Amino acid sequence: MTIIASPAIAPIGAWLEQLLAESTGKIGRGLIPVADEPLAGPEAYGKDRIFAYVELAGAHDPAQRAAVTALAEAGTRWSR
Repeated sequence: MTIIASPAIAPIGAWLEQLLAESTGKIGRGLIPVADEPLAGPEAYGKDRIFAYVELAGAHDPAQRAAVTALAEAGTRWSR
């Protein structure tokens, strides 16, 4: 699971990564959370990748939002 957070709240990505890592993974199953990973194009990700985007209202990064939009429009999976 790739966690994407607005730059103004970027530390929340590391916190969510830790929370998910310790909360899942029980009985040999779980998520591998990744925060602070530079985003690539949709072709770089397999069908096993899930994305989560945390955007701070009024403080989004236009380039980051464009990258997230491109990933979503390419049919990648998103956590809701």
